[in-house]
Amino acid sequence: MNEITFAQAWAYGGPLMWVLAFFSVAALAAMLYLWYSQRRGIVVPDALEAIRRAKDPAAEGARIAERLHSQTQWLADIAKAKADVSESNLSTEQQNARLAKL
Repeated sequence: MNEITFAQAWAYGGPLMWVLAFFSVAALAAMLYLWYSQRRGIVVPDALEAIRRAKDPAAEGARIAERLHSQTQWLADIAKAKADVSESNLSTEQQNARLAKL
């Protein structure tokens, strides 16, 4: 039987084995990090429990979704206002050139 040892396989692979080992360890680290950070109760900690305890889960879910949407919309409004202010600082020629690119 022609058995190959780990050391022989590593030597046969050459420098590519180091790249493979690095990305394997990086993938394992990313998987463990995501598994730990995305566990239940961390992403939306109180929302799931509130929906479970509610008499009308659909209505409670809608209230939570509306609250999250309003918070997201608030951030979008801030970003839009910032873009409007920076655009108003441009000269008319710069604004026309920018619109022509669109």
